[in-house]
Amino acid sequence: MNIDTIIESFQRPIAEIEYMRTVYGRAMTFQEQWADGELVQVPKVRLEDNEYVVPLPVDLNEPIVFFQAVGTEQYDQFDRDNIGGINRQIALTWWGKIDVRSLESVKFDVISVLQGSGYVSSIDTYVDERYQDVFPDFLPYLSVREREQSTQWLMAPWGGFRLTFTVSYGQIMEGCDDY
Repeated sequence: MNIDTIIESFQRPIAEIEYMRTVYGRAMTFQEQWADGELVQVPKVRLEDNEYVVPLPVDLNEPIVFFQAVGTEQYDQFDRDNIGGINRQIALTWWGKIDVRSLESVKFDVISVLQGSGYVSSIDTYVDERYQDVFPDFLPYLSVREREQSTQWLMAPWGGFRLTFTVSYGQIMEGCDDY
């Protein structure tokens, strides 16, 4: 088992929520150089055709979800045959137009899916007040974009949140018979 497989296991059930439109997998952080020479961090999600998309609200007009593995993996007990338990914090970011549901309804629909997973060991944090908290890793990118267009990313009818949770899983080590 690995973190990408676990993230993929959340994609389908979240995409099955009636109002969800685009549920991306794991976003990795890339550096991009802008025309003015400024380096900014952007999340990019690899699609099935090996194209990459930036899953931020700047160019999208539909509800989106993407995941990030945040922090480091934490390990329980280690031995030669089994790493033991692995714990990793995941951030789920949702952004979209709030039509008939409230942001709280969206949050609880997502939490309901996570509660149904055997991998989720805790729901850790939730933020929805400021885009700086919802998109903390990509503030320079959003700031550069804000110079081009003055947008309030979380102003009604749009909203967003970042929900962090911890997953726990195990991994059997391969090739340890040689020791």
